[in-house]
Amino acid sequence: MLKDNIATPETNTVRDLLGGLLGRRVRAESQRGNNRLREKDLIIAIYRQRRTDQVTALFAADINFVCSSGAALTMVPAKVAQRAAKDNDITPVIKENTWEVFNILSRTFEASLGSCVLEKIYYPGDELPQTVTAALRAGNGQVKRVVMDVDISGYEAGILMALIT
Repeated sequence: MLKDNIATPETNTVRDLLGGLLGRRVRAESQRGNNRLREKDLIIAIYRQRRTDQVTALFAADINFVCSSGAALTMVPAKVAQRAAKDNDITPVIKENTWEVFNILSRTFEASLGSCVLEKIYYPGDELPQTVTAALRAGNGQVKRVVMDVDISGYEAGILMALIT
């Protein structure tokens, strides 16, 4: 069971971190109701808490978020990001930039978990550890989650979900 004092990342923190990193206006808003993420299509970043050395948090994103944020980091044109997302083919540059985006997002867990380290990113087709699959499928009370619509100025909007186990 989760402790009551554990909170998911705030949308304004995600907005501010991404905006500062990307040098663009970013809008992040909590989704209401059913999210549009499908487990098999997710890009999943897992984080290990430094203090406990346990995987305690993750971000899951759709391909639009990954391609848009990864492209915006090094000013790859939006059309390249859109094509990569449409073709479900993340370019090597966008993939490399995705590590940096998710690494910076580790800061969103600090208020609740202390320092966390990005351990690994899983892409569609990668075999997920059972613990990650269980966290994605878990109900409220087992994990805390927030699902956000994220819009990076000049790029396609995407979906980002934070989970704390």
